[in-house]
Amino acid sequence: GDIRDGYKHDLSMLMGTNFADNNGNLTGYFVYHDQQPVAASARDFSDCQLYSTPQFTGKGPFTGVNCYGSSNSNFFQPQTPGAPGFGNPYTVVGNQFLPWPQAGSSPPGVYDFNQFEYLQRQDKRYQAGFLGHDDLNDYVKPYIEFGWMDDRTQAVVAPSGLFRSGYPFTADNNELINCSNPLLSPQQQALICTPAQIAGDIANPGSKGNSADVEIGRRNIEGGGRQSIYEHQNFRLVVGTTGDVIDGWTYDAYASYYYVNTFQANNNYLSYGNAGNALQ
Repeated sequence: GDIRDGYKHDLSMLMGTNFADNNGNLTGYFVYHDQQPVAASARDFSDCQLYSTPQFTGKGPFTGVNCYGSSNSNFFQPQTPGAPGFGNPYTVVGNQFLPWPQAGSSPPGVYDFNQFEYLQRQDKRYQAGFLGHDDLNDYVKPYIEFGWMDDRTQAVVAPSGLFRSGYPFTADNNELINCSNPLLSPQQQALICTPAQIAGDIANPGSKGNSADVEIGRRNIEGGGRQSIYEHQNFRLVVGTTGDVIDGWTYDAYASYYYVNTFQANNNYLSYGNAGNALQ
């Protein structure tokens, strides 16, 4: 079917007038631009991340594609040698670790982050200014120029999370979970920890060597998407005069001031430091 979206609205105004018996002129302008966002989810060709079929099967045909996503969604893989679940990927369902992925889990086994991408970002921009001059005589022709712009755009991208092998505080970039953690169910505790670690951490909570090494890919769907904010303002002012000096020589003396301000913010990101503390 037909889709009408991503509208752009533009308004431009230009006006001016002569004065001083047409020896002077003042011209002003105003420009307004507003465009609506277009999410990738609004198009079938960008609604999900496509992978070649052999990416999963390891064999042909090489013409097919699969709609997939990111495993940084609901993925937990114990990496402690000797732990019963060592090397096996799991998904959390309720308070249990089940083989990854699991249909109907929340978050899902793979996350379709393309739904948060944009084919066109929202943007709103204002521009205004004026230019003027007055030719008093051949030797003195003062002029002035002024321009101003304000541009703002915001977007929401896929939720943050703990990304696989992204934890910066351990040598293998995996998270550590203390084996007597009261938020672990007995089933989870038994899969990610060795019996010796469980006993050691119960006797001395948080003691070195008694934390499970777990590769985690968990999307923060509860916290919503990350916000991307850009703001840009500037203005320019020039004041000067020009004219003749003697035959064949002219001058142009001016002073100018230019100011630029840029603000960029990315909000709603998880802190790896805080997450690490929460797991201990």
